[in-house]
Amino acid sequence: MYNILSVKNNPADTALEIAQRVKARRLELNLTQEGIALRKEAGTIAEASLKINKVFETAQLAADQ
Repeated sequence: MYNILSVKNNPADTALEIAQRVKARRLELNLTQEGIALRKEAGTIAEASLKINKVFETAQLAADQ
């Protein structure tokens, strides 16, 4: 388990430690501009796929009648 902060005498060292931990966690979760863009693109593709499936379902229902 991570300690949120370690006790240090120098506030600059504490700030640097926090920044390093935040950056490491951000990279671990792939919260980069590229990672977020890829997830957004994947969501858009999934939404389009669902819409296309609905069109095919409607067309199949019309053809079955």
